[in-house]
Amino acid sequence: MKPTILPTVLRSGALLGCLLACLVSGPLRPLAAQETTDPLPSDPPVMVLSAASFERLLAGLDLAFDSAGRPEMSDTVGGMLGRANDLKGLNRDRPVGLMIFLNGLVPDPVGFVPVTQIDDLIKTVELGPVKPTKISDTRYEIAGPRGKLYIELAGNYAFAAASETALERQFPDPTRLTAKLANSYDIAFSVNLRSIPKSSRQLFLGVIRSRADADLQRRDNEPEGAYDVRRAAGENNLRFVEELVTQGDELTFGWTVAAANRQGVFEIALQGTPGSELAASLSELAGKRSHFAGSLANGSPLTFNVSWNLDKSGRKTLVKMLEGIQKQMGLDLARTQPEIATTSKTPLEDLFRVFTQTATAGHVDGLVQVVGDPSTQFALVGGFKLADATAFSSALAQMVTQVEKNPGLAAAQLNSAVHRGTALHRFEGKSIPDEEVSRYGGRPSVYVGSGEGVLWFSVGADNGLPALKRLMDDTAKPVPAGVTTAPLTFVANFGQLMDFLAVTEQGRKNASTAINIFKQGNDALRVEVRPVENGARLRAEFNEAFLKLAATGIISGIEDGERRRAEREQRQKAQTPPDATN
Repeated sequence: MKPTILPTVLRSGALLGCLLACLVSGPLRPLAAQETTDPLPSDPPVMVLSAASFERLLAGLDLAFDSAGRPEMSDTVGGMLGRANDLKGLNRDRPVGLMIFLNGLVPDPVGFVPVTQIDDLIKTVELGPVKPTKISDTRYEIAGPRGKLYIELAGNYAFAAASETALERQFPDPTRLTAKLANSYDIAFSVNLRSIPKSSRQLFLGVIRSRADADLQRRDNEPEGAYDVRRAAGENNLRFVEELVTQGDELTFGWTVAAANRQGVFEIALQGTPGSELAASLSELAGKRSHFAGSLANGSPLTFNVSWNLDKSGRKTLVKMLEGIQKQMGLDLARTQPEIATTSKTPLEDLFRVFTQTATAGHVDGLVQVVGDPSTQFALVGGFKLADATAFSSALAQMVTQVEKNPGLAAAQLNSAVHRGTALHRFEGKSIPDEEVSRYGGRPSVYVGSGEGVLWFSVGADNGLPALKRLMDDTAKPVPAGVTTAPLTFVANFGQLMDFLAVTEQGRKNASTAINIFKQGNDALRVEVRPVENGARLRAEFNEAFLKLAATGIISGIEDGERRRAEREQRQKAQTPPDATN
């Protein structure tokens, strides 16, 4: 999660404290101070949404304000909390959040809030429009503007639910339950897949399969090849969901702000049941080092690299999708250019035969980069490792000669350039949007060639071909010792990338705040997917510029809220008769 949720936490913090902390209407007394040592219940929550502590959230907010050059906003937040009695009675150093249990497929949410002294909570609650009613020594009903909330006291926590039935269970100690999450994240959402009852899993899968069967039917006027691609992808997605539900162990989403390097980190971690096919396939995502490892650290505005091991079902799905794409290309040629449809059949089949061989081998290895800058022109370059680059090169040359007279092309030049023994063919469209001309600093051409085991390509104006040659040279250089690659790597330096993305006047205007912040530096976003024991983890690291950007939005929201509050107080004061204050 991103820091933009923090204003919501701040605005709702007082209300949450009021609703969940209005626990008694009788004599004031402290809650039990000891930690509960009861074992976890036989029906643990299926999902847990938790914040490590209110103080951790405030610390992250303070860091974001400081990064944005507005540290005084922390005092503004302090004033907001002061008007909410500083949330007295709420333990600001313990986890707070929501547990979700299952009744069949029906979610049963129960909130948990750490509490200290009831008398302090009463004072906090009195600030909100709620009415508490004591039901028993540990059970209370809170009536508010939006309905009723029921509270159960246990240990150092108050558990809250919309129905009393939801509270009729033995609850785990939230501090113990969320300890693993709190050690790693400020805010986290965890799904305990292994705790879902088998009957609920089967019922859920029945619903999913039923919907999938309907979604995977061919739609009216849907092209045959496009349907084959969509169906293959849909079947693979359904298979993954089935494996996730039947073989999954835990799925976690987490966000934290690292003060040491002023960085935000978002993670998604998935673990399969040990010994399951899901666990094995996730653990084996990483294959051999990417062929393009030597080109990953060149400081480009954007780099996307995938070096992914496909499992058996992944290979089968990719082959089916390639078959669908090939079929659709053949149908499109027969409809739009029947004069070349027959002659292009063989080279088209040869091209896709190589793609299919590559997919069957089970290792997807490719690289895409945005290179350059506004002063030297941008270009999009990349490569894709092939099982048989020689056969692909021959088929590609045949295809180029057959599309030379395509009315949509201004140019289709066979062997327009040669580099490192690889013939590069050039294409240029007739109708090129002005936005693309601005993006690349001129009318872009596409270069494509196959050699050295790779399908190479570039898109760009004058810089396109030189940029592709540099990539080919860098890839051929020896990779420094110790360099490894992840199954998936995405690195974007947004200070440079915004010039590539926002090329229209309106686009630059809409993104002006982000552009100004990213231009100050420390603007990188890095995403990696790596295998872990019995699973895999996606980790996204947001450098300080993203904290500044998030803080800017938060500050705007807080200032707008404070301004409306001041205006409301002024109106109320103006409407109060003079003698009403006497």
